[in-house]
Amino acid sequence: MTFFESERATYHANYEALLVHEGKFVAIKGETIAGVRQTYDQVVELGYERFGPVPFLVKRIRLEDDTTSHFIRP
Repeated sequence: MTFFESERATYHANYEALLVHEGKFVAIKGETIAGVRQTYDQVVELGYERFGPVPFLVKRIRLEDDTTSHFIRP
């Protein structure tokens, strides 16, 4: 399994529902979606609140699925 493979699968499985938030950011850990926020900083904060200091995926929701951001707390 590659890094964030589970999170990417969760994103793709929920893509149509997430697309109503196009342009916003989503935080995902495993099969859990923490939520969607307007800005990258807001969704990172949400990810910390929900998941703690562990790696989680932060992704901008786009119609063309080509931009992925990863955030790992050192």
